[in-house]
Amino acid sequence: MIKVSSKEDSIIVNIYFVTPIFDWHGVSTQFFELIYSALTPKFIISPRDFTQTSGDSLGDIVVKYNFFGGKDFVSLSAENLSFNFVRLSPSDGPLILDIINSVESRFRERFPNCQYSTIRLTLFEHTKIVDDISVIDYLTRFSIPSVDEFCSETSTSLFPAGKFKIFENDWQATCTVEKSEIHENALFLHLDLDFLRVDTNPIFETMLNRVKFIYKLCTGPLELEWVN
Repeated sequence: MIKVSSKEDSIIVNIYFVTPIFDWHGVSTQFFELIYSALTPKFIISPRDFTQTSGDSLGDIVVKYNFFGGKDFVSLSAENLSFNFVRLSPSDGPLILDIINSVESRFRERFPNCQYSTIRLTLFEHTKIVDDISVIDYLTRFSIPSVDEFCSETSTSLFPAGKFKIFENDWQATCTVEKSEIHENALFLHLDLDFLRVDTNPIFETMLNRVKFIYKLCTGPLELEWVN
């Protein structure tokens, strides 16, 4: 096992609906109110952080709340509820999970007709190797040795990476590991997890436990051990 330490994460959650929201009368107001009730008093909510984008088609309509006017946001469109959090520190995890839980639970209360069809979670994680081993040495297991042999008359650079997919009847997960381009001696993990059939709107804790279980299945073959 190789010991690693998380440096930063990005989390994107898209919850897709069985039927799009066709009637937008009052939807923006309901969305803004549910965000306000879900996030106060933990956050200072400014009207400037609420936006609405309209266009010529139903798919152009998006209402959004930007956290402190920044890059992180929760949004609602005709087809999905979306959460987007980028470049988080490891200590941000509990707060982000609490935000998603609070907003999603209130969304189910305010929009009971929006039944979920599928859920996609995307995780980008940069993890620094803390053991006495280089990231290149670790990734050698995914390299193609014959490149140097068949390209001996030219200069070569190997960028080894691993990718695999696991799945069950109602979910699938694709995991990729490669060298981090923004942290020294670190790995970049990319996980796409799709829940393909969501018959009833699930309880947050139930889904979180499933995500944790699948995450362990994906990271287990990588032989990595997370430490503080």
